[in-house]
Amino acid sequence: MSGASRRVVELCTSLSAAGVSIILLHAGSTHAFHRDLRMIGFPSLENSLLTKHFPVSGAVDTYLSSMNPALCRTLIKLMTKVKIDILQLEGPWSVLAAELANVVASKVPMVYDSHNVESLSVRFSSSVGWMWPFAKLLERRAVMHSAKVFCVSELEKARMCSLYGFQGHRVIVVPNGVCNSEFRTRRPSQIRTRIRTRLQLALHSKIVFFHGELGWKPNAQAAETIVGSIAPRFDKEDREIVFLIAGPHPSRQLLQQSRCHSNVRILGYVPNITEFVCAADLCIAPLAAGSGTRLKILEYFAAGKPVVATHKAVEGLGVVDGIHGLFCKTLGEEFIQAISVALNPELSRELGARARTFAKRFEWSTIAQKVAEVYESLMLH
Repeated sequence: MSGASRRVVELCTSLSAAGVSIILLHAGSTHAFHRDLRMIGFPSLENSLLTKHFPVSGAVDTYLSSMNPALCRTLIKLMTKVKIDILQLEGPWSVLAAELANVVASKVPMVYDSHNVESLSVRFSSSVGWMWPFAKLLERRAVMHSAKVFCVSELEKARMCSLYGFQGHRVIVVPNGVCNSEFRTRRPSQIRTRIRTRLQLALHSKIVFFHGELGWKPNAQAAETIVGSIAPRFDKEDREIVFLIAGPHPSRQLLQQSRCHSNVRILGYVPNITEFVCAADLCIAPLAAGSGTRLKILEYFAAGKPVVATHKAVEGLGVVDGIHGLFCKTLGEEFIQAISVALNPELSRELGARARTFAKRFEWSTIAQKVAEVYESLMLH
């Protein structure tokens, strides 16, 4: 599950637990209930006759979702039959369908949940960067036609207001969060042993961990940096250190390159990312691009792991270098040295303890309560 999908599911689940009735419309199959959410699916564009041969068909569902007749029909039918109080858009891509449904069915306030400044993300981080003018057009409509706009950080809020020239009173910072209890384990030594045994690693080996959707350009570049530049340095200096990279859709080139280094494992998709995070000695995020805030950083913090990351990877979170982790301007020698330093047992414990305390302020249940209060204020008007 991508970071964007996790934000949607975790926020909706926490809102449901807080007493908000949620209907989640998504491209896929219909589930009566999933994690206490009512989920209604609609056919995707990806496998349609018109788009299945598109060279980047995986992006079609997202980028052209407003042109999906199935989405429009399903949304209009839902809004005709069910009393909807708030219509929330996750990203700008379905804004045209939402506007049509608001005209044909019932007029309700819209909320735009921006996971990042989408036009900038598409332009600089996507494999289809040429679509950024289209992204900007839809994002402008989503921003201008929504009663409230959610941004994941003050930095993203400032970027959004600057790009589209509107005042910030309609924009509310709704940060990414983490379910801290999922990353607390009473048997850390058992998890460490289980993962090392499963991967046939020495029990005393030190795991340096990174994960993400490897089909997303910034994560793919980070994985390539680990395999091509970072891991080889430790292959010569410390045979006990092993770099684990988890996430779906690794490229063939990345897999081939990793086979040249004995201290790198590409795990691909893993069903339970939590146990790998908890089994790690150090978590890293060598990201050079991207936007929004990274859920993976909060997950590493919640597990009490020391983190080495670029400034780009932690922007918008309000962390302090040397306090909550080791954060580097570049991916060169500075980053490699930071990994060595962070693996020191005493410093590792100190950084991990402060990181875990920091993560508590980003509990999903607390964030959901803030969102519920926004909903209530919109319904009163």
